[in-house]
Amino acid sequence: MRTKTFRGESVQEVMQQVRDELGGHGLILNSLRKDESVIEIEVELVSLDGSQEQEADEPMPLQDEADLARDSDAASALILNRVGRDIQVVCRRYLTGGESDPEMLAKGLGEALSFDASMPPKARAVALVGPSGSGKTTAVAKLIANIQAAFDISIGVILADQGRGSREMSLETFAQVVGVPAVSVDCGLDVRQQIPEALARLRDCELVFIDTPGVGATEENRLRYVERLLDGCHDLETMYVMPAPQQERELSALTAAYRRFDCSRIILTKVDQAGYMGPALNETLRSGLPLAFVTGGARVSDEIEPASARRLAWLLLRQMH
Repeated sequence: MRTKTFRGESVQEVMQQVRDELGGHGLILNSLRKDESVIEIEVELVSLDGSQEQEADEPMPLQDEADLARDSDAASALILNRVGRDIQVVCRRYLTGGESDPEMLAKGLGEALSFDASMPPKARAVALVGPSGSGKTTAVAKLIANIQAAFDISIGVILADQGRGSREMSLETFAQVVGVPAVSVDCGLDVRQQIPEALARLRDCELVFIDTPGVGATEENRLRYVERLLDGCHDLETMYVMPAPQQERELSALTAAYRRFDCSRIILTKVDQAGYMGPALNETLRSGLPLAFVTGGARVSDEIEPASARRLAWLLLRQMH
């Protein structure tokens, strides 16, 4: 692998150096702010199809000026958001496609990631699992509100988030306001019967959401509790609530810990608070799970929408304007 390092006072300045010298034959490996005035970017010399260049002295063809102008924001957005190599390889195939930045990024992201925003779910019960503070409870409320508005379907909710009294009461109050029956689960000796018994009480509901306790990646006892809690459920889908502001190492630990729940999809939350979208997208790719929904804001009335490549492209580009 042959690499070259470029330095400048801004991302835009350094990216212009990369484009002027390498055209489309560069893959961003790493970006680093050396100090307040110096940005450093390491580039691997590759061809547009991802293969490494063989001759060190072989001249690199330049893109025409029109394509360079269109490329600018898209390439910079990938760097600023710390998007990983695997996604960059795919996205950069489209950077000279002659379309707008959002369209180019959307095509690349649509190829690199998978999406499944089907709603309402086919399963009767849907459990949301995620760490404390991930926006899991708010996501339950947002899903209920949006499904109620779009579908003629009866919905119930199970409050299983033990030790989060104020947050649970908020969801319980919300359920009362929108006319959704809610059942609280008490921590008992026979944990496996808690959810089935609550589902039996909500037998008239066509769809039931389960708000599970927030659990961190290293809280093994609590992870086992949630595992036992959901173990006796049939016709259940489990969605992983991934908080976008988390660091990549933390997200990797959470994803590894949550594999025990056999999650089928990811809900990406708190995108409005994320300084960088790359870590969450990188971990989504590694997980192999499709993205279902993207949420932002702490209020139920705030944004929740089906995840899509177009929306992710917009989120990546928002720092550029």
